[in-house]
Amino acid sequence: WNAYFQRNGEMIASTKAGSMPVATGGTAGGEVKFTLDDGQVMVPIELAIKEMTKGSKAILLATETWGKGPLLPSGNPVLQGAAVRVEIDLVDFSGDPGPEEATVDQAIEIAGKLKELGTKALSGAVTIRAAKRYATGREYLEAHSEAADRPDLTQMWVALSNNLTLCHMKEKEHTKAVAVCSEIIGRQEGAVKAWFRRGTCQLQLGGPDLTQMW
Repeated sequence: WNAYFQRNGEMIASTKAGSMPVATGGTAGGEVKFTLDDGQVMVPIELAIKEMTKGSKAILLATETWGKGPLLPSGNPVLQGAAVRVEIDLVDFSGDPGPEEATVDQAIEIAGKLKELGTKALSGAVTIRAAKRYATGREYLEAHSEAADRPDLTQMWVALSNNLTLCHMKEKEHTKAVAVCSEIIGRQEGAVKAWFRRGTCQLQLGGPDLTQMW
């Protein structure tokens, strides 16, 4: 892929070897291998690639809010908040089965890995990336409603949901946090953390203190 500043069209990064002053680690044809969900490139590039199919091309427009993080797997350059256009050509990919294709045990295992990646991102203050990990983990588990009564599945879902709530609160997305807390309360008996956080967010939104209603 090639990345450009939106403001003036200047190329600032490319996976094609020798095309930029900085070493990229790419090939002469511009191909580069990396692992998604490992923090090697900024979040918008990862999200865009996840929506693409093998052999497809796409143009990504990232705002200043989203234009943060490494543009290349090599780690440079790193954006601190810039509007960029990224032209992506997806050559090939491989990975875990999707939520619908995974078995229940696979879904729990994948959700656990996503939880670890989310916690790693959250500890590095990359809240948007962490929230995406936790939300995707929930999708894997929610695709298996037939196993909703399994304690290990429920425990993992609650952990992911609590962490997702924390991400929403850090981003001051209190309405989203209230919604997730309500889901937890409806599924887990005595969800003290969810009750407390929901009440806290309701106060931020100007509503009643729901921490006193359990």
